[in-house]
Amino acid sequence: MQVLAKGAAHAEARGSSPDELLTLRLTDDMAPLTFQIVSVWYHSLGAMRSLESGLFQPPPKWIAKAGPATTRSSMRRSKKSVRKLPMRLTH
Repeated sequence: MQVLAKGAAHAEARGSSPDELLTLRLTDDMAPLTFQIVSVWYHSLGAMRSLESGLFQPPPKWIAKAGPATTRSSMRRSKKSVRKLPMRLTH
């Protein structure tokens, strides 16, 4: 979250919207930053949940259309979800 906060501060200092940064792509054929962030959230949290259940599901279709508000919401939910996960390792 600190990296995104720094990015938001940078955008505001330059007179642009922080949400504008979330729509950027490194190349034309790459999904926007919002998709990248939500994908990392989904796959990281999904991997932890699959360790518990033994099942991993593909991401829902809405992830491809995630916008800035969805990205922020997903990040808040992931922090709460990670705190609820049992911290145990099996060998």
